[in-house]
Amino acid sequence: MDYKEDIRRCYSCIMEQEKTTVNMELSMGFSMNFRTIYQTLDVLKIMMVYAWEKYGYGTYKEFFKGRELETKYLNIKQHPHDVIINDFKKYLKQFHVRTIFDDDLKSLEKMEEIINSLETSWIVTNSRLFTPEEIAAVDRAEVVASQYGNSVCFFMKGGGQTYIPLSEQSKLAVGDELDLKTAKLVTLSRKGNDDIYRVIE
Repeated sequence: MDYKEDIRRCYSCIMEQEKTTVNMELSMGFSMNFRTIYQTLDVLKIMMVYAWEKYGYGTYKEFFKGRELETKYLNIKQHPHDVIINDFKKYLKQFHVRTIFDDDLKSLEKMEEIINSLETSWIVTNSRLFTPEEIAAVDRAEVVASQYGNSVCFFMKGGGQTYIPLSEQSKLAVGDELDLKTAKLVTLSRKGNDDIYRVIE
C-alpha cells in the first residue's frame, strides 16, 4: 500500500487545524486548552513524519522547520518500533484528539490506518551509503529490468554481476547508471520475515 499522498494530505490537514487554532486563540485569548491543542497537533505531526520515514518516502527534514519539534521527534525515534507504534495507537484513541478533528474524522481515520499499517508493512530500518571498499570493487552499476520490477546490476571489477532490487521510490529508468557515491542501500524489515534490501539514488 502506497501512503505517500495520504501522509501528505494528513500532514496538511494537521497544519490547517493549527492555523484554525491560532485564529481561535487570537480571538478568544490565551488559555491552557489551546496549549493542549498545540501539543496534540505536534504529536500528530510526529506520527505522520515517522510513517513517512519508515515507508522510505524521505526524511523528517522535509517537514520540520523548528528545532524544538525536530528534537522531540529524534528522541521518540530512539525507542523500539513496536513501542512507538503502540504509543501512537493509544494516543489516537484519546478523547481530546478526536475532539480536535470532530469536523474531519476522515482525516483522523486515515491517520489511524497509516499507523496501524506500520505493524504489518515493510519498513525502513536502516539506510546507508556504499562504503569506499564497496564502490572500489564495482566497475559500474546499471539499472536493468527484472521479474518483479527494476534492479541494479553491479558489474564487478573482479568479474561477475550482483543484483539488488531498485526502490520503487527511485526515478531511474532501465539503462541508467547509478552513482554509487550518492546512492544508498536501504534495509527493509517486517516481523516474521528476513530483511530485504533496496537501492535508491
